[in-house]
Amino acid sequence: MTGHVTRQTDLPHFAPAEGTARWAAAVWALGAVALLSFDQPAAVGFALGGGIGVGLFLAQGSLAGLWARPRGRRRARLWLWAIWAVKWPLVGTTLYLALRGGLAAPVWICVGAGLVPGMATILCLVGLLRAHIGRTASVEMGP
Repeated sequence: MTGHVTRQTDLPHFAPAEGTARWAAAVWALGAVALLSFDQPAAVGFALGGGIGVGLFLAQGSLAGLWARPRGRRRARLWLWAIWAVKWPLVGTTLYLALRGGLAAPVWICVGAGLVPGMATILCLVGLLRAHIGRTASVEMGP
């Protein structure tokens, strides 16, 4: 397997994470554009919070393939430390400048930052509902 890069799609237990990333990115983009016509600080806050949440989720997800391979764990660990060393000062500085300058609405930063956990929760609930409906339908049909 030399030269093969493991991606999330190669690992079936990461499939829900990819769906979460796609849906969160779609809601983030559409939400930011929709808010732009109503309130610029709200749109900037939503775009900033969502960008941070989705971006960090994707960055961590890109390391998941490395973590799944026994030989890639050391390299993934180094990348993980590098990301953490860079991301928090960058996130803090960005939020400070956006809030200090009045460019972003604090509430909308929080709403944007909640996109990834919100989408994960919604997708889990939908999956549970589908499983329940499928189980109920098979019981009603009988043997």
